[in-house]
Amino acid sequence: MGVGEEKQKEKKEKEEEEKEEEEKGGKGEKVKGKGKGRGKEKQRRRRQRKRKRKRKRKKEKKKEKEKEKEKEKEKEKEKEKEKEKERDRMRSRSITRKRRERERERERERERERET
Repeated sequence: MGVGEEKQKEKKEKEEEEKEEEEKGGKGEKVKGKGKGRGKEKQRRRRQRKRKRKRKRKKEKKKEKEKEKEKEKEKEKEKEKEKEKERDRMRSRSITRKRRERERERERERERERET
């Protein structure tokens, strides 16, 4: 046997093995097409859903922050009102104190005049 005959024999054996494997449903050649596209589409949809959820969460966080800011503003306004009330109270107290002081002075003046 020559070198060429051996190569042909090996080639035939390989082909027979491939045919047997194809019949068994073993390795065989992979068929490209249908499955691949679906997987990519699935992935794309998954990514889109993920992005959508992320955007939604971001919006919710933003709204939450806005609410917190509003609450802070309300608290500040409330504090300012309390301060204003306290100032008014102090003013009115000082005014009444001064008035009473003046009345006492007048009373003292009257007493002095009576004595003389």
